[in-house]
Amino acid sequence: MDADGSPYAPFHDVQMMVSGDAAAALGELARIRWRNATGRRLPPPGPRPVAELWPPTVDSDVEQCSVGILRTQPAYEGQAESREIQQAYLDGIKAARQSIYIESQYFTAHTIGRALAARLSEPNGPDVVLVLRHNCDGWLERQTMNALRARLLKDLQLADHYGRLRVYAPTVLGTGGAEKINVHSKVLIVDDDFICLGSANVSNRSMGFDTECTSRCRRRGGGRRIAPRRFPDRRHRGPPRWRAQLGGRLFRR
Repeated sequence: MDADGSPYAPFHDVQMMVSGDAAAALGELARIRWRNATGRRLPPPGPRPVAELWPPTVDSDVEQCSVGILRTQPAYEGQAESREIQQAYLDGIKAARQSIYIESQYFTAHTIGRALAARLSEPNGPDVVLVLRHNCDGWLERQTMNALRARLLKDLQLADHYGRLRVYAPTVLGTGGAEKINVHSKVLIVDDDFICLGSANVSNRSMGFDTECTSRCRRRGGGRRIAPRRFPDRRHRGPPRWRAQLGGRLFRR
C-alpha cells in the first residue's frame, strides 16, 4: 500500500544480505559516506557473533564465497573518482562463457552496451538475457531514458548475428488481467558463478556520476552455484522457457 492507502503497483526488487568481513566493510563504507555528507562521525558497533545477528527465518544461498565491495564515486571535494562497478560489469561480460543475465531499472550505459554487442557478435559467445521494465516513469524519463534505451537495444539487436539475445519486460496476472511489473532490481549474473547486486543501474549516471555501492560475489571452485540454471539448452533454438515466466519481450526476432 502507498502512504495514502492506495494499492501499490506490482514491483520487483532484489537485495543481498552478507555477514562477517563483508558486512563489516559495508558498515565502514556507510560510516565514511555519512561523515562525508554530514561532517559527523558514527562509532562502529561492538563485535557480535553472526549467529546472534542473522535472522533465523533467512536461509543463506551461498556460503564461504568471495565477496567484494564495489563503488561508483565521482571526483568531488578531494575525493578520488571510482568506477569499480563499471569495471566489474565489463570484466564479467568479457569473461562470460555461457550466459550473461542482467536485471536493471534503466538500460542506457554506452560502455556496457558496447561490451554486450561485442560478445553477441562472436560466433560462440554467451547467451544474453535482459530483464527491464516496460517503460520509464513520467514524461521526462520517457522522453530521455526510454529513447536512450531504445537506441541501445537496437544496437544490440543489430549485433545479435547468432540469435542469442533475449529482452524481457515482466508481467503478472492481476484482477484486471496482465499488469506490468516495475523492475527496480540491479543484478548481473555471469555463468551462475559471479553476481553483482546493489544500487547501480546499467546507466551512464550509475556507472560514473552518481554515488553507488554494489556487492560482488564469486563462487569458489567446486562450490555451490550462485543461481540455478536459467538458460535454454543451446541445442534447441526455439522460444526459451523465459517467456512463460516473464510475460513477454520488448522485442522479438
